Amino acid sequence: MPASRALNTTAAALILAGFATGAAADEPTWEDRLDRLERRLEVVRDANQIPGLAFVLVKDGQVELAANLGFSDLDAGEPVTSNTVFPVGPVTETFSATLAALAAYDRRVYLDKPAGRSLTGFTLADQNAARRFTVGDLLSHQTGVGPLEMLTSSGATREQIFEAASRAEPIADYATTFIENPVTFTAGMAAIEFALDQSWAESMNERIFQPLGISSAITDPASLSGTDNAAIGYVWDADTQEFVAQATPAAGPIAPAVGLCLDATDMATWINFCLDRGKVGDTRVMPDRAFNQTWISRVQISEGRSFALGWQASFHEGKAVFSRGGVFGAFSSELAILPNDDIGFAVMANAANEDLGEIFFALVTDALFSDWDASRDLANADDADISGAYRFDRMGVEVLVTDQDGDTFVTIPGQGATILEAPGPDGARPFAANNTISVNFVRDEQGRVLGMRYRQQGREFFLPRQGFDEPEAEPGAVGALSPEQVSAVIGEYRFGYYNGNIQIVRSDAGLAMNIPWESEHELVWLPGEDRWAFEDNIFTRLSFVGLDGPIVGAIELVEDEVSHTLVRVPAKPGPGLPTIDDLMALRMGSLGSSLWQNAQNMRMKGKISYQNQGVEGRATALLVGEDRFRLDVNLGAFGRYSSGIQGGQAWTASKAHGFVQLEGPALAQARLQHPTVAFADLREAFLAVEVVAKTEFNWQDAYIVRATPRHGPVLTLTLSATTGATLKMEGFTFDLTTGATPVATTFEDYREVFGVRMPFRIIDESPAFGRSLTQYEDIRLNVPLDDESFAYVPTE
Repeated sequence: MPASRALNTTAAALILAGFATGAAADEPTWEDRLDRLERRLEVVRDANQIPGLAFVLVKDGQVELAANLGFSDLDAGEPVTSNTVFPVGPVTETFSATLAALAAYDRRVYLDKPAGRSLTGFTLADQNAARRFTVGDLLSHQTGVGPLEMLTSSGATREQIFEAASRAEPIADYATTFIENPVTFTAGMAAIEFALDQSWAESMNERIFQPLGISSAITDPASLSGTDNAAIGYVWDADTQEFVAQATPAAGPIAPAVGLCLDATDMATWINFCLDRGKVGDTRVMPDRAFNQTWISRVQISEGRSFALGWQASFHEGKAVFSRGGVFGAFSSELAILPNDDIGFAVMANAANEDLGEIFFALVTDALFSDWDASRDLANADDADISGAYRFDRMGVEVLVTDQDGDTFVTIPGQGATILEAPGPDGARPFAANNTISVNFVRDEQGRVLGMRYRQQGREFFLPRQGFDEPEAEPGAVGALSPEQVSAVIGEYRFGYYNGNIQIVRSDAGLAMNIPWESEHELVWLPGEDRWAFEDNIFTRLSFVGLDGPIVGAIELVEDEVSHTLVRVPAKPGPGLPTIDDLMALRMGSLGSSLWQNAQNMRMKGKISYQNQGVEGRATALLVGEDRFRLDVNLGAFGRYSSGIQGGQAWTASKAHGFVQLEGPALAQARLQHPTVAFADLREAFLAVEVVAKTEFNWQDAYIVRATPRHGPVLTLTLSATTGATLKMEGFTFDLTTGATPVATTFEDYREVFGVRMPFRIIDESPAFGRSLTQYEDIRLNVPLDDESFAYVPTE
């Protein structure tokens, strides 16, 4: 067979041609396997909204498949080639760790001795860890320090970043937990720079790139803009259905962790170097026992996965896999080495996709190692009656199933289209773009298609089939229920057959039935049936009785063809619990909340400290009523950010992300962050509020309150039994990187301001930024504020 297979084509040509013919043999040959992989690469690219990508597969020292797909520059019409240079983000660590292992072999540095002497300007806030941490700990992400995202996106100098990182309180014990952190990794490489008396870029060029013959390497993506063969990063705008070019960010101070850029030709050289454990061809760059140090596991990530030096170690069907990948700006990359099979592959793409590694690993391993019938590879079932729209409530989209030239396509808005493969023995039909996703079509007793079961990453969702004349759902509605009806059905119902009570509750997808002796079942609306069903058992169906009233009286449920009537349990407080009316009356009196209507305009100033980021600054908040709020934070060298709520709109702005108008779930979550939740009347802010338990919080009696908003998930609040003040709120906030993020907010240091008692200390704890503390020093009421005070004004 030829040593290299080249591919450079467009989506339409490959989809129509690649899926038009079947494989020739039942037992796939190596050629069949490469053909299967080659055919699916373009489908994956198109389905994942990637303008261009470069893929290379190496086996036994030879490039077996080189696929250059799509465009590196859409405006100029420049196609991706084997010489297109991409930022490879976290894959940089595999190169840097190799340099560190080479320096250790030359006895220029010790990876497993305390790093204090060889590292200045950086330490750990935990004094015990500060005495013990090693360069190896830094390069394997086990310091216990959180991601420090605030520092890496700020534009601060390395010295400023190291100084702040040295103050950052850990979020896990030292040397116990893997927490990816480019700042601490860069600190480890700073020790290597000190030992070699050279910058990282100089050492990489002299000790790695030149000996390997790597010529395309650039050590900071900021330099890409001046090169002719550089890829441009893009994001997909679902509203305009267009790709939008993004500026390539600079790696700057953390370049040793994320800053490398190179082309597919040189990536193939690197794969060969890794497969040969430090050698390319007849040239040995480093002893294999020195290279092997980078693959020795140092900290467990999860069951079957660990991290070494710059590499993640895992297993596939009992065989070792070493990989690294991730996102940098609007770029994605993945590198995987399977040494037992002498195979390695890499993919570089000009769109940000956190799932790229998982998608391509599944694609490659399915094509090269799985047992599949080549003669049925492209066969489709009779799909005449499955075409249509299927509602995916978790994603808030309609998934379309269509027939195109004999192939069945599944289109997910914002993610693209993929071919639906032939059914397997269990009837499941995998996506050609990602065979870890599959669907089954669910039919009723008459054979009508009611919906599809959508399986991904061990989770299963039911997507009901939609009618084409259904009106657009009102915001806050669930299925056929209006927002007011959603509030009316929430509550507890007596299930006499089981001698117990069940609950209808809000969920991320809409509604769920919580059966204590079983589990929680998501509810899905069956259009045309005028009934609901369990997402995980479509033949258990129910309807609500009394939807015209303020509170639903019963549920009619059919389970195993047996009908049950579940009568509503009156919402009475349990023994020793007040009603929400009693609790709000207490709040109105003790906090002076009734005076809030006469003291509308508020300005709050104080200090803010992100304790797990090592960053401090100043915060100013403006507040009018319960629908206008603005927060401005100045963190000095680490930038500024602002957020605002004005009526039905909300926004956030920062140097890293620019200005973003929040919509949908993000808008709903933002509005729930309004500070008046601490002292205003909860009955006016939420659709339903219920006292559910008594507790103790910070050595004082308190009540647990469940609050159901018009939009978004239920919040849990802890209210003082003495004053009714909010002591803690557990819910979600919105983060531009991670989306909906759990957050717990504690309100402390209540003081009186013109008759209204308000919290002067607010503590937030979330996975995004760890623990932050805002201590207000000056709160003033009735300051002059107008609508312009809450409008976004661009700041540097």
